[in-house]
Amino acid sequence: VDEYDITATGAVGPKLTNYTISYAKGTLIVNRKALTITAKDRNKTYGTALTLGTTEFTASGLVNGD
Repeated sequence: VDEYDITATGAVGPKLTNYTISYAKGTLIVNRKALTITAKDRNKTYGTALTLGTTEFTASGLVNGD
């Protein structure tokens, strides 16, 4: 879990002169999301090279274009 302070400042507007503005701190809490990376099953003969490409794994849990 990651926490970030949120501080509002600098309210502007033509009708704010009739107000006394105060700011209260807030907190943004970002929870972790589960991510699973699964490798595909492979076979190879001893002594030979194994080349893995980007399609040899699948991911589950990525969001927003990750």
